[in-house]
Amino acid sequence: MYYIDRFLNQAIWLLLEKNSKDELTYISRIETERTAWYFWFANVAGVYEFGLKECNYEDGVEKSTFMLKYYPEPDEQTFEDFSCSEQIIRLSPYFDNSVINIDQEEHESCPCCAGGHHVHEHGKECKANLLMRRSKGIPKLLKRSFLKPSLFLIGEVEFYMKQDMLLNSALVSQTEFIQFSEEGLYAGQGDEVYELVGRGEADRKVKGLHLCQTFYDFLVGTLFDAISIKPIGEQARSTTGLVSYQRKDGSCRSQWSESVRKVELRNCYKIGGAT
Repeated sequence: MYYIDRFLNQAIWLLLEKNSKDELTYISRIETERTAWYFWFANVAGVYEFGLKECNYEDGVEKSTFMLKYYPEPDEQTFEDFSCSEQIIRLSPYFDNSVINIDQEEHESCPCCAGGHHVHEHGKECKANLLMRRSKGIPKLLKRSFLKPSLFLIGEVEFYMKQDMLLNSALVSQTEFIQFSEEGLYAGQGDEVYELVGRGEADRKVKGLHLCQTFYDFLVGTLFDAISIKPIGEQARSTTGLVSYQRKDGSCRSQWSESVRKVELRNCYKIGGAT
């Protein structure tokens, strides 16, 4: 087991022990992934996916990189910023839009309340769930493997650990993730062909940093606080970002552009308790 896996699991457990739903409504570990979760926030319509991409060691320091994705609700404004393919997939049967019912799920895999599934008995719905219901809005378990890793991606989070000690974390994203369609996108057949995106127009304009900030602020300010770890400094770095161009065959090329900025927010930590 990686140190970051144990660290995050302990932080999540201690946060759930506090039984507060003001910020985090539900959380669920993703069964098919080694170290990954879904997060439902109280004031956010969509769902965040946070999962381990890679982990390696250098000079005794464990560096792990997590992919951060966002699955928008179809009726929220940011839904229109995602690409046509992402919108179509989000509206397709690939996604589970059923209402979260804690009492009807297996507790090891269901999105459980932020009060912790240990608070209530299986088969008995917790009181919090009676007061607040929302749809899952996540990919169906057996459909996840068919989704390209780049879909719904809004940024990455890095962690640097010396055994059980968190040294640094960093959010890496862009002000916008822009993808242009070189040939345009069309739907329909024969005489009924509709232009979805014009030639050379933007198919995707996702405000990555804005969407990531909510999750990263929760990570640094709320989740780590549950394990008595507090940031003692933050550095921000902005550089030229990338825009991508989708070719007719579906492949993409990227190039640097001053119209978007790549942003790195890096924190270091003071250890206030044992991990």
